[in-house]
Amino acid sequence: MSTDPSVLILHSILAVSALVINGTLLTCLLMRTQITFRSFAILMRIHVLADMCNVICCFGHMDRVIPAYWNIIFISYGPCTLVSPILCYVFYNCFLVASCASFYTTIASFLARLHILKHGSISPKKIWSLVGSIIVPPCAALAIGFAFAKMPDSEAREIYHEFAPTENLTGLVITGNVHYLHPAMFTAMFIVFVLITPMYLVIWLVRSQILARLSLSSATLMSGQSRLLHRQFVKVLTLQALSPALVMTGLWTYALRQTQLVPTTVLLECTVIFFAELPALLNPLIVFACIPVFRGIVRSALRGVESTSKLELTMSSNAGAKN
Repeated sequence: MSTDPSVLILHSILAVSALVINGTLLTCLLMRTQITFRSFAILMRIHVLADMCNVICCFGHMDRVIPAYWNIIFISYGPCTLVSPILCYVFYNCFLVASCASFYTTIASFLARLHILKHGSISPKKIWSLVGSIIVPPCAALAIGFAFAKMPDSEAREIYHEFAPTENLTGLVITGNVHYLHPAMFTAMFIVFVLITPMYLVIWLVRSQILARLSLSSATLMSGQSRLLHRQFVKVLTLQALSPALVMTGLWTYALRQTQLVPTTVLLECTVIFFAELPALLNPLIVFACIPVFRGIVRSALRGVESTSKLELTMSSNAGAKN
């Protein structure tokens, strides 16, 4: 059975668009980073790489996510199906970890901005300590938990056949997770669904401290330009912190299908992944929209390309005239 062509088209459009925009932002961060900004840019690069990993993995598996009794069944249509079901499951695991890394990088970035306001700067060593203490632990726990939550493919196929007896399973790549209450699965679900709430409280607490310090700084020696730059970054991080709401929207569609109150379709089964991909597309757009410096870098690069093209055209014309 082949999936709806619109699903493949949407995945492809999202993946290409997100990779181009994130690649552009990553190039800006690698090529034109000011010395005073280089430490904080480490977190921005991690965020961009996590978003790129997100869309690459989503494109790689192109899963339908199906609630079958107390299990989650995945039916993959991406390029991973050309290799093995295990690769499809690995892609899904990596997608979850990348989404988790993106969210916790936002938290680490807020803490880094607060540190800069308190101490005037932040060292690369401090940045990497934030990475090791804030980002790595939940991502590692999620990766390990989800890896051990995989059920045998034959069992996943049998469960889905019982759940949808009329569907032709010939040629389908089917994987799945064990019961929700299995320790490994419970750990993964806890990180994805429960831990996010207190982390949002941390974000808003740190954000309020940053804004309070910026208000007080108006009476201090901080320049207006520095204050403006801090506010731009706070705006970026605030909007990026809201992007997981899109992921939660996709998860709510899954929850509704779990109750069987909503009739399931192939397109609806793919909405979890579509919504989870959107933050990877929106996050770099937020940076370009809120921080003029990065827009300026792109414009300068485009002018350089245009000037080079005009110069090459002129040289070709002159050479033709001489001949």
